[in-house]
Amino acid sequence: MWSAIVGPSCFACNADSTAFDGNSIYGVATPGGDMFSLSRANGASNWASPIGDGTHYQSVSTAAGVVWTVDGDSNLDGFEASSGLPLVRRPLSADAGGPVTNLTSSGVAIAERRLFVAAGGASYAAAPGWVIAYGSIDDGCADFSIAKRRAQRSRDRSGTCRPECMRPR
Repeated sequence: MWSAIVGPSCFACNADSTAFDGNSIYGVATPGGDMFSLSRANGASNWASPIGDGTHYQSVSTAAGVVWTVDGDSNLDGFEASSGLPLVRRPLSADAGGPVTNLTSSGVAIAERRLFVAAGGASYAAAPGWVIAYGSIDDGCADFSIAKRRAQRSRDRSGTCRPECMRPR
């Protein structure tokens, strides 16, 4: 048994879920907003990579070497599981067809080689919400490692990645 401190104490700041890939535990610590990876064996930090959220309620998911979450600025974020290297930062509003405000526990689910992202909604006001499906074996994205390789090769001027298979389907 072990325990690990991943961030400062803050009432209702760390309400997200963690993800596990068989070797490491992944989550987001706030305030500060760092995506982190901990060793399964002893809880030691493998890496931390900034997201910048003051609070983080969105779930964390992992598949095929990529860790996914939605940040408080309504972006889909993907990190290389082995190093924490940011691979994808995609504004959800580009795919939802309208402004997205993520102030709730929207998050990422992974099934059948696809990412399903719940996006939108506000904590205390009515706001539209979407589910956006990304990637498909039918369009050449047989797994998320392909998305990772494409992301590493296709950085735009802002430093964000736009892999071809991140287009909604």
